[in-house]
Amino acid sequence: MEGNRIRLLRLAAVLLALQAACTLEIDSAYVERVGGMGKLAPYTPVHPLAGAGVALALLVLLVPRCAVACLALLVGAAALLASTPFNTAGFHLLQVLLLSGATALAVAASLRGGRMERVVARLGLVALVLLAGEGVFSMVDRSHAVGYTLAARLWYTRHWTPPGNAAGYRDVEHPEDGRKKLFVLGDSFVAGGGIRDVHARFSDRLQVLLGDRYQVHNLGYNGADTSYELQLLNEYPARPDVLVLSYYVNDIVNAASELGHGRPSYLPYMNVPWPVALVVSRSYLLDFAYWLLPQPDLRGESRFLRDCFTWPDVVARHREEIQRIVDWARERACPMIAVVFPGLTQLEASDPWVAPALEVFAQNGVSAVDVRKLVRDLAPEERVVNANDSHPSELVHARVAEALKAEVDALGR
Repeated sequence: MEGNRIRLLRLAAVLLALQAACTLEIDSAYVERVGGMGKLAPYTPVHPLAGAGVALALLVLLVPRCAVACLALLVGAAALLASTPFNTAGFHLLQVLLLSGATALAVAASLRGGRMERVVARLGLVALVLLAGEGVFSMVDRSHAVGYTLAARLWYTRHWTPPGNAAGYRDVEHPEDGRKKLFVLGDSFVAGGGIRDVHARFSDRLQVLLGDRYQVHNLGYNGADTSYELQLLNEYPARPDVLVLSYYVNDIVNAASELGHGRPSYLPYMNVPWPVALVVSRSYLLDFAYWLLPQPDLRGESRFLRDCFTWPDVVARHREEIQRIVDWARERACPMIAVVFPGLTQLEASDPWVAPALEVFAQNGVSAVDVRKLVRDLAPEERVVNANDSHPSELVHARVAEALKAEVDALGR
């Protein structure tokens, strides 16, 4: 019996040593992300924990005792959490499997021991349940209104194709083929936030509906506002024959910031104690559960957006930003169509938010697709990607494409 217990603990030690080695794997995409590695590295001592894990695993091999194994398991769990931001999800899952195997072996070795070892075995069973949940959720992706959740990071890794063309957009290359060019300019609503298949975006659907008459270019850039969209338009290495401007109500917030109205900053996990935040933000299971609840970051952003439309100086500045894009198209004799997105889960509240943009477009004779009219018959949950992500759903993209097709057809009459 004693020999079997020793063999189980030594096998657990081998798994722990492998798990410690896995903590050193680095997700290159995360390292290259601005604000990623450098921001979190000081708080995640991966290398010391990995070294401690290997040392304790060797100690278990030499001194196969349950107490030593428990200490090694605790260090392994700490190393798992510390390395989460730096590992790919696949290596995180591999760590979970190795740590689960080591825990199961340690539990098996403790079952027939003394009272303290039996307590340790029960705690190990609880740990196995948590590790099982961690493993499952390390495979669950979910787009999110903010990009720093673990599920959102996994979503972008799996579904957000790297820049698909030389201009850096989530789009194909557009060789010169004699067709008229139709640009769809905007932010993540155009780029396809939350949309796994780019062919489901309204720009791609519009290309199918228009056939060979136009070459549709997607100029969607995450986080772009109206003034930055004009910069993108000027820098793009081609000129449109038709310009579609996708407008979303949060385009106004940059004007507010420029005029001295402080925009609330995102402070993730600041509503829980720091040690708890450190664990939650590095566990796929706990992070997913945390974001199922309403968080102050998003509530503050909503309040700020609402206030922006009550400040006359901000509204006036924002109208000027929209007018500059209209003037850009007019100066180049380029027909323009606007798509005006409200807050998709707050249609009634959005009425005063969309009014300034719709007024500018009407005053300049620019046709506008008012998305409120296209989605009013849909339930709020049908309009958006998911409960955590207020980007338009595939159904909304389809309706916008149909409405745009009618507007483009009207240009030819």
